[in-house]
Amino acid sequence: MRLFFDVLKYRKKILLIFVAVLFFAFLISIASYLTFSADDVIKVGVVDYTRLALRSGPGAEYAQIKSPSSGANLYVSKGDQLVIAEEERNSKGEKWYKVPCSYSETGYAYVYDDEYENFKIYNIERDPEFEDYLTEQGFPESYKDDLRILHYFYPKWEFIAVHNGLDWNRSVDAESVLGVSLVSASSPSSWKSTQSGAYNWSTGTWTSFDYGLHAASREIIEFYMDPRNSLGQDSVFLFLGQFYDDSQTLDGLRDMLSGTFMAGTVTDTDGSSLNYPQTIYNASKENGVNPYVISSIIINEVGSAGTSGSVSGNYSGYENLFNYFNINAYAHSGNSAIKNGLIYAGGSGTYGRPWNTRYKAVVGGIQWYVRNYVSETQISLYTKRFNITSDYECSIQYMTNINGASSEASQLATAYPDSVKSENVLKFYIPVFENMPETACKRPIGDGSPNNRLSSLSVSGYNIGPAFDMDTLEYSLIVPSDVSSVTISASAVDLNAKISGTGTVNLNYGANNIEIEVTAENGSVRTYVLVISRQYGGEDPSYTTSYKIDDDILKGVSTGTKVSDFLSKFSVTNGSIAVTGKGNSDIVATGDRAVIYSLDSSEYKSFSVVIVGDVSGDGQILINDIIKIRNHLLQTSMISGSEALAADVSGDGQILINDIIKIRNHLLGTDQIIQ
Repeated sequence: MRLFFDVLKYRKKILLIFVAVLFFAFLISIASYLTFSADDVIKVGVVDYTRLALRSGPGAEYAQIKSPSSGANLYVSKGDQLVIAEEERNSKGEKWYKVPCSYSETGYAYVYDDEYENFKIYNIERDPEFEDYLTEQGFPESYKDDLRILHYFYPKWEFIAVHNGLDWNRSVDAESVLGVSLVSASSPSSWKSTQSGAYNWSTGTWTSFDYGLHAASREIIEFYMDPRNSLGQDSVFLFLGQFYDDSQTLDGLRDMLSGTFMAGTVTDTDGSSLNYPQTIYNASKENGVNPYVISSIIINEVGSAGTSGSVSGNYSGYENLFNYFNINAYAHSGNSAIKNGLIYAGGSGTYGRPWNTRYKAVVGGIQWYVRNYVSETQISLYTKRFNITSDYECSIQYMTNINGASSEASQLATAYPDSVKSENVLKFYIPVFENMPETACKRPIGDGSPNNRLSSLSVSGYNIGPAFDMDTLEYSLIVPSDVSSVTISASAVDLNAKISGTGTVNLNYGANNIEIEVTAENGSVRTYVLVISRQYGGEDPSYTTSYKIDDDILKGVSTGTKVSDFLSKFSVTNGSIAVTGKGNSDIVATGDRAVIYSLDSSEYKSFSVVIVGDVSGDGQILINDIIKIRNHLLQTSMISGSEALAADVSGDGQILINDIIKIRNHLLGTDQIIQ
């Protein structure tokens, strides 16, 4: 029998172990499901059509999305990768995809699909091995979705997180210093800074810096500086290492330069033949720099046609001098930017100068670029443009144009054929700042004048203080007590700005805060505040009421009376009345204090409310009022003041047993207490 029970115990133990194993396996499967759920799948559409319009809504009747800088309609082209946020059917039954779009006011745009099958759809699930890699690199969550998409299409690419230890806001501050970051004069107003020295509020004009560029706004600096805005299939080349490797070929360079002034061979100034692709490739390889990067820089600097005075060779007074990288080409000393660049090219001593042949200018320019802008700290086009030191100073930045490096990155991406992109290990060095915003900074798209300044502000018949200045926001004025209204006038610097808060304004006694809002054409609002103090009259308050008042005692209030109804029984001149500590919907009770205030808000007179029979002070006559009187008579809890007056129900000046009887009769309905 003992053996039988031992066998049962053994089987029970085995069963428990088996159940535990099953439960553990269940937990693992649940954990796996929770880690990689359906919500973690990213739906990506790759455009499989020549060109598709981006629209503001799901239908051809909706407006096309436009570039805020050029005003041109925006399209997506074959091969573009779009994250699909939603799939929508419009009233016609057409299928449209809602996709993120930084150029749209809503942050989204719509593209048409339907029966033409304009997209190849990919459902991208998480790769556990790549997830571990992202965690190991320390990429924030806000970086990861874009990197997951890139990894899916280009699994050989490496993304290295560069934790620079720099505070995000302080870094943006450094790039926002006047003159450090510039934008084209044709850019929308939201891209331009209005800080001191960048914009003249009196004339509504921007200050011109090098090449006629304007100071960049903080918002556009944040957009281009935020690495998360450059993690697309082409824009990610902003982070590609600048160093030379075997994936960069002469044939690839020829393809990149095709259609530009550097596509083939030209006769140099010394009569020799110059083959641009071969020269750039050889010099880049020799100096250890990516020739595609070099070519994109030259195109960005002097254009694809080669007509810039920096490389034309026929700039008046500086013929046969060339500067492909626009070195030292900024306006100063009374000279134009191009002239100063050619003065540098005509110098001597370093980088093979004078650059009096195209060959010397190309090779010497590459040497100069590598010496100054290719290093462990300036490893990519990004860090060439945004090179911020630990002291939060912008050090040896190649350009001031805020989107210059992004333009170069787009050109650089086209230099790599799809086969090279797919088959080679390309390394991207992606910065990560400290204290970054949770989501990527948005591209500002607003346009129109930002001018929300007043050119004048006045009050008819009076002088405001201090004297008006468009940058001063607060003004004050004192008027006599008999002035019940004033007329305010204002005009804006910009005729397109809208003003509110002017005209005839009624005045209360005391301080009146009047806001005059100026809304600029671009929607920005500036508020001026005019504090007009109306003096109080010399007369004391006067009042009438239907309640019974004896010195400072107020009687005649019915039980259950609300404060609002109580106050309506008063008529006050040159003042106001309130029940302290109570709102309009509260019940007036014994012990409440009604106060008459003067116009200057000082207390003029006060009354203590007494409701006969309401000894407890709750505004009602109940059994607890009898208990309060009983305890007083037994001397276990004495009452005084307003409570004592409320307890004298019989009105004989004493608190006696007959007062209890009167409350009892009131509660029984045999005799009512009259207030």
